[in-house]
Amino acid sequence: MYSMVIIALTSGCNLDSNKDPIIVPEIEKEFNIELWEELSPTSRELRLLVTTIKNEPCLNSTITYDNDRMGANMFISLNNIVTPADCEPGTAPAQANINLGALSAATYNLSLGLKNTIINEGKLQVSYDKYEVTMETEEGLQFLHRELRRVPATAIWGYVAYSQPAEVNQANSVVEAIGDIAYEADYPQGYYGHFTINPNNYNLSLRYYPTQGLAKPFLFDFSGNTQNLKNLLADLRQSNPAITAIKVWNANGEEL
Repeated sequence: MYSMVIIALTSGCNLDSNKDPIIVPEIEKEFNIELWEELSPTSRELRLLVTTIKNEPCLNSTITYDNDRMGANMFISLNNIVTPADCEPGTAPAQANINLGALSAATYNLSLGLKNTIINEGKLQVSYDKYEVTMETEEGLQFLHRELRRVPATAIWGYVAYSQPAEVNQANSVVEAIGDIAYEADYPQGYYGHFTINPNNYNLSLRYYPTQGLAKPFLFDFSGNTQNLKNLLADLRQSNPAITAIKVWNANGEEL
């Protein structure tokens, strides 16, 4: 899993061939790590979504791991890549979903190891509005985001999907109808996991988004009655048959 390179260090123009080379370890980046907040009506749990950078020969390959915690100290070791007996044909990264739990606002010591051999030490800062990881070393690891903003309790987001460019006005009308019972989401820019408010142009991108066809994403602040929103969505779906999908999620982890 891990690689090393041998580098001969020289001084001036003289190379002493009798001296042993200096071995400098260089750990290949093996794993991507993404911060993720699992939403539910009763709690929020921080997860580490880990994937191999290289593809594995099964779509359902997994990464085994150890996950231990003692008070404010978290110890995680990524161990082995497992090819399942019921291999789903195809190539994809192996995955692990590591649950760090529902965390109180505090600073935690975070150890991320590779086979309990290479240990990366760092800190996990949890506050009321975000999670933030700072690492002293990241040998073998690559964080896709080191900061995860927490989804505001009144956020709703989603997209309106359609198939023809001529239907864009209809899609915009559906988004406007949802916005009529909500407020503009004046949230800080950043990565929220489920969606990202991109810097500079305040452009919105969603984690779950159609890969085919056309779609209009949206993000609103909604503090009204959820049943009223559900009723509106039912009316919009019925009265807009050309719209292929109206997807809406909320901060309770519900798809409406």
